[in-house]
Amino acid sequence: MIPFNDSKNINRLIVSIAALFVFSVCVMTLAHRVRPILNSEVDEQLRSNEIEDLANFDYNAQFELSNYLVLRDSGLNDIDTVDFDCAILVYPTLDQIEGMKEEEGEKDFYIGADDSNWYQAQSIEMIDSVGVTKIGANRYLHLVGFDKTWNLDVRKEGLPAWNLIFFKTTKEPEVISTIDLTVAQVRDYFER
Repeated sequence: MIPFNDSKNINRLIVSIAALFVFSVCVMTLAHRVRPILNSEVDEQLRSNEIEDLANFDYNAQFELSNYLVLRDSGLNDIDTVDFDCAILVYPTLDQIEGMKEEEGEKDFYIGADDSNWYQAQSIEMIDSVGVTKIGANRYLHLVGFDKTWNLDVRKEGLPAWNLIFFKTTKEPEVISTIDLTVAQVRDYFER
């Protein structure tokens, strides 16, 4: 215990308290300055990871039939069998929608969903103009051609939630980009 009757001890106490106060203010100020730096470093790392993911993303792979193929005897349920010429429209399930909302954020999800639905609608108009039958898809498709069959999983991880597949029993199925689809492309697949 410090005796308060000694002015020398009181001065030391005041100086010690003042020094402690200044030190505390400095530490708190530094902490507030370091935290944004750390947050910006974390943000920068996240941005770097996103850029790396985008750099590794193969846009064309989502339109390669081989990425959709599965074995029929792997215990698949809810298989839709398709044995006629048609355009198969794929829309996201409720689970996929919830997952995209969590991953992208609700605002960004709705912006992307609006774009995807617009491209699907444009595709439907083109398909209708050529007179091609349209159907929807659940998860698994068993496509039956004249001399070959294909088993597809349209909900595989990494594949787009909105999608379009052209199927003609005399041809190999084609996964189509709705973004740049043309009427000529629809005719080329279904009329040749």
